[in-house]
Amino acid sequence: GDIMVGTNTLQIPANTQLLNFTHIVVFTASALGEQSIPTAVGITDHAQKVSSLSFTDMDLDSSELGGTVSWFPPTPLSAELTHYV
Repeated sequence: GDIMVGTNTLQIPANTQLLNFTHIVVFTASALGEQSIPTAVGITDHAQKVSSLSFTDMDLDSSELGGTVSWFPPTPLSAELTHYV
């Protein structure tokens, strides 16, 4: 799709199907036409798993919980990893 001038980000929604795509490309355009050679970046889709996941429920009520969730980060830790979900 078209993105307005001054917009320098585009959110790709979670669970977007990768299909066979390998790159994200951006073309610039003006009233004179569209750039014939885009700027491209390769797609890196890494799945990493934590280990030793644990939870200790400190809430004494049977229908409630509260406590600490802990884990060990993936190894080797990827530079692309930005957060846990």
